[in-house]
Amino acid sequence: LHRRRDGRLVRYCMQNDLELSLYSAPLARLNAGFLVRQLAHRGAHGAVVINASDASRYFRLFHKEQFPFCAILDGPEEARPWLLSVDNTQLAKRAVEYLIGLGHRRIAMLCGSSEFATFRSRLEGYRQALKENGINEDPGLVLFAEKRPPLHGDDFGFGAAGAAELLRHHDPPTAMVVMSDESAVGALHGLQRQGKSVPKDISLLCFDDARLARYITPTLTVVNIPNTELGFEAGAVVHQRILKKEFSLGGMATTAVRDADLIIRDSCGPPKRNILPAAG
Repeated sequence: LHRRRDGRLVRYCMQNDLELSLYSAPLARLNAGFLVRQLAHRGAHGAVVINASDASRYFRLFHKEQFPFCAILDGPEEARPWLLSVDNTQLAKRAVEYLIGLGHRRIAMLCGSSEFATFRSRLEGYRQALKENGINEDPGLVLFAEKRPPLHGDDFGFGAAGAAELLRHHDPPTAMVVMSDESAVGALHGLQRQGKSVPKDISLLCFDDARLARYITPTLTVVNIPNTELGFEAGAVVHQRILKKEFSLGGMATTAVRDADLIIRDSCGPPKRNILPAAG
């Protein structure tokens, strides 16, 4: 259900002689009330759901039909009893504090859709870091995907369009925090088309750490979300729920939070100028 690949989820299924079926459909169809029937038709006994939005109402059906699931990274309140995630607020705060430590005071954020709790939490971490370091937030430096449609309908396009918009700001940023590797690659493309060098003219930091982050120039500084570990653990949770027929909200139900690393690479450096003196 939903996007993304996860090699360790596949590995868990292989190690335990389980079959894995990938299922994707428009959200309206997922919410239409036939999802469990559709999954059962595929022979599925449980589901791992990745990056569900607030509008994902099918979790209610999972509970009603006692269909075992585990959500990864995001999901509405109905998913919370069986959710594996990270502390996005603290991770975003750590990332922004790293940029502040380099001397940046004009820090932009390219957010995803505000329908996802993940992006709202990261925005909160961004705001906390600015406030605690005596930096006033500029609303013009925070861009949401749904308010600025991507050039090509994907994260690459949003990154390119967002970077171009930020460069047109009357006081453009010296650093950008981007929500995904794809958006960061798009932003890098957009910046380079405008004759800007990363990190000489502007620093770039993103989340996730897909393989491409290590093989482009410059290599991307990232908050390394442990997607593979989360996928493996989610597979184990669903498997155990199936074996133990665990459907209630008690027992083994849990919302678990995992840590993540900030990996420093080549896309971040000191700004050309400091707009404001460092706090303190």
